[in-house]
Order: sequence, then C-alpha cells, then structure tokens
Amino acid sequence: MRILRSLLPLMFLILLGTMANQSFAMPLPSGTYLQTCQACSVFNNTLTCTCRTGRHSAQVSSLGDVNACPYVQNLNGHLRCLPKGNYWKTCRSCTMRGDKLFCECRTTNNYWTRTELRGAYSCRKIVNDNGVLRCHRRHRHFSLRGNYRQTCRRCSFNGNRLKCHCKRMNGSWHKTKLYSAANCPFIVNANGRLRCR
Repeated sequence: MRILRSLLPLMFLILLGTMANQSFAMPLPSGTYLQTCQACSVFNNTLTCTCRTGRHSAQVSSLGDVNACPYVQNLNGHLRCLPKGNYWKTCRSCTMRGDKLFCECRTTNNYWTRTELRGAYSCRKIVNDNGVLRCHRRHRHFSLRGNYRQTCRRCSFNGNRLKCHCKRMNGSWHKTKLYSAANCPFIVNANGRLRCR
C-alpha cells in the first residue's frame, strides 16, 4: 500500500504530461513531404519527421512555425515551407529550387501542365491561373515611380510585370507591358510603350 501511495504522484505527473502533449498536438500540414517522410508529428507548432535524403538514407528534420506554412516539401532530408497561396490546391509535384517554384498545375480543361515562377518567396500569394503560376506581390502598380499613369489606363502589376493600355501620340491606345517594373527607378509612356528610365 505504501508503494502504491508513493507511486501516485509519479503516475499523476505522467498523466498530466500525456494530456499536455495531446492538447498541443495539431493536424499535419499538406505537402509532398508525406510521400518521402515518416513518423511525422506536430507539437508546439513544430513539424518533426524522419525524411529520406538523396543518398537513400533518412534523417530527422523539423520545421518551426508550421501554422504559417500551407504546404511543406522534403528537400533532400530537410523539411521546407513552400510559398504562400492557394495554388497547391490545383497543382502537384511542387518544389523549390533556389527562388524558383516548379509545379504541375491543372488547367480549366483538366489538363496538367508544367509551370515555374521566379522570385516565389517575395510573392504575397501565388495562384494557379489556368495552368500557369502567377505572383501577387506586396506592392501595387500605383506604388511604382513614374509619370506613366497620366497617359496609361487599366494597369495591373503581377509577377514583377506591369501591364497597361497606354496612349500613343496619334491618340490611339496600345496594350503594353514592362518586365522587372519594381526595379525601375522611373517608368514613362514612350508613344504607347512602357519604358524604364
């Protein structure tokens, strides 16, 4: 009886520890890591798995702040968070190489097509636009420097590309685009064409 009484506090502590672990347990995030990782669990907002490496071995890997990560991949034994966006709902086999995101994405006709996107981590969110990955960046076209807005209309800024309808000197309107617009110190309308000065 004395032994049982002395074990009661220890048993109570074990029970409390088990309940605490269960209260912090969370569902696993989506991602391709589930194909090459095993024994995955999420505790205290950290995902931990045993993941295959490129050398046919396995290692334990962890990824913190998993609540903010919608899609996870196994990159040579290391868990990595893919950029934000809802593209992963209609894309598959997504992977990051450097700052480039590669995926196979479904079109509106239910075909799968390969697509890639540079500078993916700088996107506010990424979407699948009929089989093509598109970036919505944090800044809008009206934050870009230049006087092009005086003679251009219907402008949109997406994937570091500025698109507008700009007025020519003869009064007609011309559809034009400018790549790497965020890196341009001053943007002008040069007779219906966007130009960086």
